Amino acid sequence: MMDGYTGVGMAWMLLERVLSGVTGPCRAPAIRLARRLITIGPPARRGGLRLAGLMGALALAASVLSAGPAHAMVWVSPDVARLPAGTLPQLPYLNWSTRRIVDGSRQVSISGIQGRAVELHKVDGGYLLRRQLSDGSNDLVFVSTTRTRKAIVKLLSTRPIRVSMDGGKVVLNRMRIQDGAYRYADSAVLALPSGRVLYARTFGTEAPGLALYGLHRVLIGAFDETDAQRPDLIWWTPATGHTETIQDSAYAEAADLSAWQWAIRPQDGANTYGVRPIPPASGAGWPVSQEDWNIGSWSTDDALLWGNNEVTDHEEGVGSSNYLVFRASDGARLLSIANVVLPWATWESAGALLLRAGYGSGSGRRYQLLRCRLSGACSRVGPASMSLAGVIIPATRRA
Repeated sequence: MMDGYTGVGMAWMLLERVLSGVTGPCRAPAIRLARRLITIGPPARRGGLRLAGLMGALALAASVLSAGPAHAMVWVSPDVARLPAGTLPQLPYLNWSTRRIVDGSRQVSISGIQGRAVELHKVDGGYLLRRQLSDGSNDLVFVSTTRTRKAIVKLLSTRPIRVSMDGGKVVLNRMRIQDGAYRYADSAVLALPSGRVLYARTFGTEAPGLALYGLHRVLIGAFDETDAQRPDLIWWTPATGHTETIQDSAYAEAADLSAWQWAIRPQDGANTYGVRPIPPASGAGWPVSQEDWNIGSWSTDDALLWGNNEVTDHEEGVGSSNYLVFRASDGARLLSIANVVLPWATWESAGALLLRAGYGSGSGRRYQLLRCRLSGACSRVGPASMSLAGVIIPATRRA
């Protein structure tokens, strides 16, 4: 039996198929209006409204169709609980149920660890675990391949951390407690595996976005002290303290060194959100046609990008309703996976995406790691969990 969330995903899947031909200035308002026409809720209570809304949205889409290139695309709405069981990840991963990090033939126990591990990175000499503690704070724990572990950062920002390309350093934002609240303290580079602080610098009053870390430079989005809404994109060289602004008033939503592309969202009032070459490289890139889509990361061969549509409030929590896979060269959409969940994904290989999915509602709500391929074939990876972090936590790939 189809629940309300699966129905919403299928509705959006059909709507997106119609809207895939809408280009130009009509596209964004058409999709925004269509979204408002589709109500989200159990079909038993809102079936009439949902049907009427969907028909209205489809009629609207058809009325504003404009000429534009069509791309082959696969649309799936997986019934998560009934998917076949697949193999465990090829990437290093944490099995939270057994408290073991599995890395090929090596298994490293973290038995007795406090809090809840929610993120894993493979680095020089071992692994980094982001941990959520009972007081609501995050810290960062280094786990060696010989099973010793230590907390190397006590108060860690919830913003992403970035490991250098060689795995020998990590850059992160540290927090402090002021007037009973967590405040940004500084941005620090730590050596691995020692955890020693090599460099630290404070960028304004807000924690900057850390987009990527090469060998010597970090791409950050630093907020001006006079304007916390418009970050500047800066190359920071921690060893010398040198900074170079390469884009004013813009967010780097995602970036990749080997692809040498970034998903950039300028705050100049124009609709210029898109994927482009990182300066000084030049090129037109391609626009992200819907302003509330988010871009995730590049595949291992740099040919694909995953993303998701708008993250909004749903009856079971905050989440988006679709994962999307784009071709990195021109933005063609190749795959749409309908699922209402707070999105998270990482590439296992050039053609396989590991992603978080949710199903059920209320006390029966569960979260499941999936493996999905460009063909639309999806399988379950490990058991389901009541926790958003899941049971199987794959290592995050470096940019």
